[in-house]
Amino acid sequence: MTFGLFLLALLLLAAAVLALRSGQRAALQARVGQRFRNISTFHSGTKPTARPLGGNFVDRWLWRGGIHLKPGYAFVMGAGAILAALLAWTSSGLFAAIAVLGAAIVAAIVWPHLQYRKRAAAMVAQMPLFLDQVVRSLATGRNLDGALRLATEETRAPLGDVMARVQQAVDLGEDAGSALRDAAILYDLHELHFVAMAVQISRGYGSSPREMLDSVATLVRHREHAQRELRALTGETRFSAWLLSLLPSAIALYMAFVNPTYINAMWYDPTGRIVLLLALAMQATGVLILWRMVKSV
Repeated sequence: MTFGLFLLALLLLAAAVLALRSGQRAALQARVGQRFRNISTFHSGTKPTARPLGGNFVDRWLWRGGIHLKPGYAFVMGAGAILAALLAWTSSGLFAAIAVLGAAIVAAIVWPHLQYRKRAAAMVAQMPLFLDQVVRSLATGRNLDGALRLATEETRAPLGDVMARVQQAVDLGEDAGSALRDAAILYDLHELHFVAMAVQISRGYGSSPREMLDSVATLVRHREHAQRELRALTGETRFSAWLLSLLPSAIALYMAFVNPTYINAMWYDPTGRIVLLLALAMQATGVLILWRMVKSV
């Protein structure tokens, strides 16, 4: 009986592995087929359906942060957060479970945003060299598309990844100016807006984009220098804002894990629950106000 159950478990495991491999193979074949269909529609003169700079909200949110998250990893991370919340519920009460789940949700939102801010700063720092490479390529006699392609091939990540996505959109039939504008909207970069404007003016009026791109490179250098000075002057203010935003939540989490009966007594009391919810709403409002104040500096 035991041997039969063991054999059945092995067969079920083998069937699961085979199903997983067949699913991965089918997904790969579907992606390859879609790529060939896109290329065939591009050569036949029809507009392709795939847009390398388009996608749903989650895809665009992850693209901004340069995060390549597979569905399996996302499922494991979500299951881990739920499991941690359940463990906190059984050990410290409902308030600790809500705190753990809220912290996981905040981390899932804040971490891609922080990655995006880091990538955006790196892309702005790379932009002048990229534009200089485009201007030099134009000076040697290349057209605008060839100069953008050569500069993209010689640019490292993260700007190289963004421009590679732009080049993919151009290869699928989209205009270079429109693709650059879509990338500027996706990554919310004023510098890319300037480049897209220069390319569109060059395409629309037939003028040489060398002077415009050179001016854009100079403008980007001046903006980056001014932003660095501003960050240095407002460093103390931003640190104070982060400290005031995180300290109350950190103290609440510490109290929930060190002395859970104190928080649970307030949570199960009607008046205490109202006080906790009011404190949470005031904390969220204070964080929003501090964030807006720091953004306005």
